[in-house]
Amino acid sequence: MKKTGLWFVLVPALAGGLYWALHSTPSPTPSAGNPTWGYGIGALRGKAWVLPAGQSALQPAQAGQTLLQGDQIAVGGNSTVDLALNDEARLRLSEGTTLTVRELKPNATSGFLSRLELLRGRVLSAVGKLSQSRSVFEIDAGGVVTGVRGTIFEVDYEPGRTAETGVFRGRVEVKKGALVQEVPEKKLSAYAFSQGRFLPQRDLNAAELELLNDWGKAYPGIPGERASLGTPQAPPGVPTAPAPASPNGRIGIVLLHGKNRTAGNLKFLVNVLESRGFQVEAPTLPWAKGILYAAKLDESLGEVDKSIADLKARGAGTILLGGMGLGAHMALVYAGSQGGIAGLVLVNPSHYPESFALNRKSPVAASVDQARRMVAQGQGAQAADFWDRDDTDNILIHCGAENYLSFVDPQGPGAMRRAVEGLKQSLPVLLISESHPTKDGKALVFDKLPANPKSLFERTPYSSPRDLILKSGKIIADWVQTLKLN
Repeated sequence: MKKTGLWFVLVPALAGGLYWALHSTPSPTPSAGNPTWGYGIGALRGKAWVLPAGQSALQPAQAGQTLLQGDQIAVGGNSTVDLALNDEARLRLSEGTTLTVRELKPNATSGFLSRLELLRGRVLSAVGKLSQSRSVFEIDAGGVVTGVRGTIFEVDYEPGRTAETGVFRGRVEVKKGALVQEVPEKKLSAYAFSQGRFLPQRDLNAAELELLNDWGKAYPGIPGERASLGTPQAPPGVPTAPAPASPNGRIGIVLLHGKNRTAGNLKFLVNVLESRGFQVEAPTLPWAKGILYAAKLDESLGEVDKSIADLKARGAGTILLGGMGLGAHMALVYAGSQGGIAGLVLVNPSHYPESFALNRKSPVAASVDQARRMVAQGQGAQAADFWDRDDTDNILIHCGAENYLSFVDPQGPGAMRRAVEGLKQSLPVLLISESHPTKDGKALVFDKLPANPKSLFERTPYSSPRDLILKSGKIIADWVQTLKLN
C-alpha cells in the first residue's frame, strides 16, 4: 500500500449512520456570467478537510463551501459529508472517504461533465436523468469507472482489494480497462484487483436495500423510494427471529473491527445481530484507520471495557466478544487476560508478527529493530515512522515506539501465539476462516484453544473482506442462538 493520496494522511476512524440529508447550500448556478460548476458542501457531521487545487495546505471543510475542479475532500472518522451539484446530483460521503473532483465543467447542451476520483471509501449518489442534456457523471475507483445516466447507486472502494458498485435505482455501466459490466437495479458488481476480473454479480441484500429506504423515511426529498422498493424480505444472511433473553437480561455482543479499518466495516454484522434482538456495541479502537497504534495493546483493551459497561447499563447480563482480523486477535487477548466473557466470535483472526516481523527481507523487521533501539534509549514515547503488515500489503504508519512494539514485536504481547496460549478457560468459540497456506485459522488458532463442546469452526471462502462479512452474518447469529444462554 503506497503512502500517497490525502486519504492516507487524513482519515481517522469510525462510521456514522448512513442516511440522506441535503440541508445544503447550493453550488453556484452556471450561467453566461458564471460558467463555473461546483459541488456545494451541505450537511457536515463531524470533521472533513479540503485540499484546494494547486495548494499544499489543508483547510477544514465548512458547510456552504464549494468544491471546484481539482479540489479534494477527505472525511474524518465518525463523520459524513453531503455534496450537491445544483439539482443534478446529490452525494453522501461516508467516514474515511477521500474524493477528488477530477473534472467538472459545462457541456455544449446545457448539461455538464463530472468525473470524480474516489481514492478510498464510500460514495452514495443520486443522479438525475442526464440523457436530455447529454451530461456525463462518472466515478473512478482505482481505474474501475462507473458511468450513469440517471440512477441511485453506491461505490465502495478498498484500494488494492475491491471496487463495488451497488445499484438501488436505474442501471449503470462499470468499466475496468477493456472489461465492461452492465449493472441493473438491485444488483451489486465487484471488481477484485487481486484476480484482475469482475466477480459474478449478486442481488443487493435486505440490509443494503434498507439504506435507501432510510433515506426515504427520514428525508422525503427522495420521493417514492420506499414505495418503489417495497419492504425488503430478509434473505438467508439477515435473520429476523427474536433473540432469547439471558437470565440476567438480554445478550450483549461487542464487535472489534480489523486493523486499519473502522467500526463502519462491521455495520452489516451489527444490523444482522440486532435484527435477532441482541444488543451490540462496535467501538472505535486504537488500531483504527488513521489512528493505528494510538495506544499500547493493553491500554487499547480499555475501550472494550467501556463497551461492555455500556451493554450492561442497557440491561445485557451475558456478554459475548467478537472481532474480525486484528479485532478477532484482540478479542482472544481480552478473553485470556480480563475474563468475564461467555463466548468468542472470531472472524478470520489475523496479525501474526511472529511470521511477518521475523522475515529479515521485510521492512517490518527493520522497523522492529528501530523501535527496540528507541525504547532502549529511553525514547519509547517518541513517535516515528514504522512499517507494518496489513493483509498482503506493507504499510507505513506513524506512532510511538512502545505502542508499535506492543502490537508488532514478534516476542511481545501482540503475537498470535501469545494470544492463543493466554486463553486458559474453556469458552464456546466460533471461528470463521478460509484456509491459508501459512496462516490457517483452524490449525493455528481453533485447534489450539481449550476444547468446548459448543465450539464451532466454519471454513468460509470469500472474495473480499466485505464478502466475508456478508457471509458471516447468519452463521454468527445462528451459532449464538445455539448457545442457549436464556
